[in-house]
Amino acid sequence: MVLLSTAFCPPVEYFAVLAGYSSVYIDSGENYQKQTWRNRCRILTGSGPQDLCVPVVHSSGRAITEIQVEYTTPWVVKFERAVASAYDSSPFFEFYRDEFFAILDSHPATLWELNRLITEWICRKIGVAGGAVEGELPKGEYSSSAGQLDLRDVIHPKRPNTILADMGLGRPYWQVFRERFGFTPGLSVLDLLFNEGSDSILWLQRPKKVLLHACCAPCSGAVLERLLQEGYQPVVFWSNSNITPREEYDLRENELLRYAKKLGVPVVEDDYDHTAWQNCVKGLEKEPERGARCLECFKTRLLRAAEYASRNGFPILATTLASSRWKSLEQVDEAGSWACSRVEGVQWWPRNWRKGGLQERRAQIIKEQGFYNQTFCGCEFSRTREEL
Repeated sequence: MVLLSTAFCPPVEYFAVLAGYSSVYIDSGENYQKQTWRNRCRILTGSGPQDLCVPVVHSSGRAITEIQVEYTTPWVVKFERAVASAYDSSPFFEFYRDEFFAILDSHPATLWELNRLITEWICRKIGVAGGAVEGELPKGEYSSSAGQLDLRDVIHPKRPNTILADMGLGRPYWQVFRERFGFTPGLSVLDLLFNEGSDSILWLQRPKKVLLHACCAPCSGAVLERLLQEGYQPVVFWSNSNITPREEYDLRENELLRYAKKLGVPVVEDDYDHTAWQNCVKGLEKEPERGARCLECFKTRLLRAAEYASRNGFPILATTLASSRWKSLEQVDEAGSWACSRVEGVQWWPRNWRKGGLQERRAQIIKEQGFYNQTFCGCEFSRTREEL
């Protein structure tokens, strides 16, 4: 069992604990303590980290569940303005803003209720299963010698902790002001949610294997580098029977194998069968690029990848197909979701591999590695007359 205190818009490690342990107890029997996460959170603004506090009606020795929130001052308005100013340019703030602010605007009477509503809402948005039990800790139930973990005073604004590193989660995620400050740890989970959206759960779970369908070395370079930096264990799945002629296929595969070997990333090579691929897109030969033929092509290749992932215990499937601006993100996501829905135990990862500096890094790696950088997607229908 893991013990936590209540917290206002808790830090990332708080939710890592909720996501990583099956038995979590949030203590309602403790007394209120000042200058803790119980009534404050930390966000990242253009000027750096900033703590935002919930004013409460102080009463020494009062139980945490009895602490009243002070609403005679306009702190809610100021809090919402500060959060909006910090995260208005983040990728997902606009999707969560109204629901989050509605909780604050409802003016829950007690700090305990305010924190509970926010924590439950964030759990739903991130996809953290509700395994926490709230209540007063029964006397004699807690015992550190029994493998129980008390984090009530470990997760604290004035004391850095190693919870994320100990859980194998000490990796950065994309942040709005990363260019100005670098990666800034120790922030509210709001920072993670507004910057990564539903992908946030992937930063809160222990590292997992990822099967990465790769279309070519140029599109894979920055993606593989980032996955390794973030602590994932990628395995490349090479399944691209759309590529013709065979000499072109071999050239692209060899470039990818060369780069993967340099990074120490395993590569699984699928069978090459261009005739079978042609049959899958039969009748769509005259479709334009980004049309129905491309969608069917993506489905064919990603289904092969999803089937391999399911057979070999990979819980996550991603692809480099949309790392290039020449392909449709929407089509790739549709194909990936469709493929994973047809197998057991595989989750599609709809990450945008163009954001977070990856597009720029992609170009840099192509130059650094001297990659063969093709001028057409791969199939005979994507080539211009000059290339044929």
